[in-house]
Amino acid sequence: MKEIDLHGQSLSSAKTTIIDSIGNHYHLDEIGLKFIHGYNRGTAIQTYLRSAQLNSDLTNDGFNAKLRIDQSKPGSTTVYFN
Repeated sequence: MKEIDLHGQSLSSAKTTIIDSIGNHYHLDEIGLKFIHGYNRGTAIQTYLRSAQLNSDLTNDGFNAKLRIDQSKPGSTTVYFN
């Protein structure tokens, strides 16, 4: 599974990276993507990845797919393509 490191990115930049990455990898026979965001220096990216806003932004970008989110690790969020 591909890992995408979001450390050092602003929330706005991370949102673009997340949306683009999901859109680009969804149809490539991958089971999902692991986003590394950390949690010691703020949780804005973590909160975004684990919120309904992600699905809303994906839908607004023309991407309609069901995703499963694994939030069991505090420093990363894995998005599985169902």
